[in-house]
Parts: sequence; C-alpha cells; structure tokens
Amino acid sequence: MIRLSQAQAFEDLAVRSRFYSKVNKQGPILRPELGPCWLWLGRPDPDGYGNFRLGNQTVKPHRLAWAFEHGRYPEPVGLHRCDNPPCVRPSHVMEGTHADNVRDRQAKGRTARGSRIGIAVLDERQVRAMRVLYARGGHTWATIGALFGISASGAGLVLSGKTWR
Repeated sequence: MIRLSQAQAFEDLAVRSRFYSKVNKQGPILRPELGPCWLWLGRPDPDGYGNFRLGNQTVKPHRLAWAFEHGRYPEPVGLHRCDNPPCVRPSHVMEGTHADNVRDRQAKGRTARGSRIGIAVLDERQVRAMRVLYARGGHTWATIGALFGISASGAGLVLSGKTWR
C-alpha cells in the first residue's frame, strides 16, 4: 500500500470519490444566504459530526472537506457557519479558534443551560428544517433522522410534536 502525504491525500481522486460518496448535497437550508447544507451520511459521532478514515488516521469530515478546497486543515478548528454538525459544505466551514467557537455558540444562544446540558442534540433551526422536509413529503422518519444524525424514533418524536413542541 502506498502511503500518501496529507497534501497528496487532499488531491487524490480516489479519496475524494470515497469521501463524496458519503455526502448528500441536497441537505436542508438552515441559513438562506449560505444555500443548502451538504450532509455527511456516514455514521455520526456522539456530537453529530462523524468521522472519515484517511490512511491510518481518523478525521472530521467537515475539516477534510475544507482541506479539499484549501489544501490544508482549518487551524486550529473548523467552525460551522450553518451551525449544522453533519454539514461538510466547504463554504459553510470557516477557520477559527476554540475561543471563537465559544463566542459564536454564546452569541447564537446555543450554550446549554440547566437541564439541557448534555441532552439536546438538535437546535430550533434544525427542528424547523426537519419539519419542513417532512411536510414536503418524500421523507420517512428514518431518512430525516439520518440527515440530522439522530435515530428514526428520535425524528418521530420531534416530527409528531412529542418533543420540541
């Protein structure tokens, strides 16, 4: 097996093909000025981001998508403009620091408080997008759940109004 350098991996067509085979470019539009999210269809990690195997390392898909465009990973972190963890659209990812990430989260009211700490997987914008997709038809609870990194039963609870009233 030939080992590719990081820069070579970013240019390798087989790596890109394997990566983009796990991407749905028809995701929800959470911020109209950005256009649709490109959703990672691979298994999500507990935070909803997912992982991609690149050689002997595992990378976050949104960071790798950004690297495909820029030839390097966003440093030190890649922040989502769309606030959608499974999104891998490079234009929805920006470079920033951990402090930028905290400020962005606080400015957008996404800092968990009280009983929500560690519980909420979705935010209000994602719930609205889920309900719009479901109302348009053509999507099951399972497909919508997969798009947003939750189970079919979790999507059903949201879509039926049993959670996120």
